[in-house]
Amino acid sequence: MIRSPRKTNAPKKFSPSQPNLYSQENYLLRFDDNDELLIVKRSSIRSIIEDKANVGKGQNSRCATIEAKGSYSQCNIMYEQLQLGQMNATDDDDDDQEEETDDVQGDDRNNDNNVQYKIPKQSLSTKKRKLSSCSSENNDENVDYPDVTTRKDLSISKKIRRSAVNLLTMQHTTMSNGNNKENESVEAQVVYQTIDDMHHTILQQLEKKFSSFSRKLNQMIPHAVHQNLDSYREKDEIFPKEVMYDNKNLLEIRARDIFDFGRKILKTLYTSEELGSSILPPARSHLARPSLDPVRFHLFHESIRVKYKISSLYYDNCYAKLVRPKMCDFLVDERKRQGKALKRQSMDNEERNLCND
Repeated sequence: MIRSPRKTNAPKKFSPSQPNLYSQENYLLRFDDNDELLIVKRSSIRSIIEDKANVGKGQNSRCATIEAKGSYSQCNIMYEQLQLGQMNATDDDDDDQEEETDDVQGDDRNNDNNVQYKIPKQSLSTKKRKLSSCSSENNDENVDYPDVTTRKDLSISKKIRRSAVNLLTMQHTTMSNGNNKENESVEAQVVYQTIDDMHHTILQQLEKKFSSFSRKLNQMIPHAVHQNLDSYREKDEIFPKEVMYDNKNLLEIRARDIFDFGRKILKTLYTSEELGSSILPPARSHLARPSLDPVRFHLFHESIRVKYKISSLYYDNCYAKLVRPKMCDFLVDERKRQGKALKRQSMDNEERNLCND
């Protein structure tokens, strides 16, 4: 079995550069089978041929004439006007019937008088036209829509319908073009402002992260880079052989590293009460705790510098980055130890008092 080649349809490409491709989204349709007016979106219409539209599929397909197209508000205004036109047409028919009955009764009663009292139709139509125009102006003051209330029939001629549709489309495009320029300028300002705000917030976040990273790096440096004390030393510098305190050479104290040596020197120079209730020099007036004795603390600096042969030029940097953070932690730990020891003593005293009682 030989099959015919399949027909391939090229895909339709849509892009944001074609905003007006299907700008007329809503259609006002009058169905041919029951003369019903209905506002339908373009996606619900199967096909459009000139002023005719097909809606539905198969047995449910219906044919309708396009009365207007445009936005929903425009189609709604046309729908109201057409409804008023239908109501006015039915009112005119009723008035004609009443006038005919009145004329017949008048002929029967007054045979001599052949005058028929009829209300001119033009005055009624003009009044109704004015009422419809006023209602349309109240609905939309900025847009002038064509008047279709003068019809007595239920269908509009093609010329009037096409002119109404053209007016609606022209007004919609002019209004959209005028507003597009203003909207583009406002949108550009909003976009630039948002970009500036985002740039500012991103910079602030980066600064915070960089500061926190630098702090963490400074904490990690003693264990990573500055553990090698050679960067703080000089070859030709000569150091003393003794640092005496209370007839004791502090350089003879043994320790694992520079931090352990600093803790042992503090325990030698100060009592446990002084270490638990003081901070490292220099003293600060806004802090409640006093600082350690600066004269003895000078011996602490000298013993560390001489023990590990650190140059006097680089000792301040070495103390700030390596020694001081560890000594601060040591004083905090001493306060915690003393607090726990006091709690234990108080509990022991209470137990002894209970046993004695």
